Amino acid sequence: MRVENWETKLSDYIELTRNKKFDWKSNNCGQFVLEWEKILTGTTKFPEFYKKVKSLEEVKEKLKECGFKSWITMCNSRLTRINTKLAQRGDLVAIRQKTSFCLGICLGKNCALLGADNIKFILIDEIKYAWRWF
Repeated sequence: MRVENWETKLSDYIELTRNKKFDWKSNNCGQFVLEWEKILTGTTKFPEFYKKVKSLEEVKEKLKECGFKSWITMCNSRLTRINTKLAQRGDLVAIRQKTSFCLGICLGKNCALLGADNIKFILIDEIKYAWRWF
């Protein structure tokens, strides 16, 4: 269930994080989307990751401990996967990068993802996966 005024909270969150640089310890794509999930729903379906992993190695280790090969398989297990054409504001999305996937937030026609220096906005047509938080 979404909290009251979630659309305003989404806009506020994007503005707050817009110019933050990527950093495995404090601002990685997993933390970016899990913080949004916490704002949106008041909880997280990924407590073992929320503010707990500080490197790519820790992410891989934690995924393995949980029995998953990737973020994608874990999201498929814990969230409702939807057709990418049905993604709406606030939904979780993923795009394919060179060797992995990057998680982001659907904003409507665009999606917000962490870049090296700030949030990058991509067209929704570029996403490969999408999920609803509830």
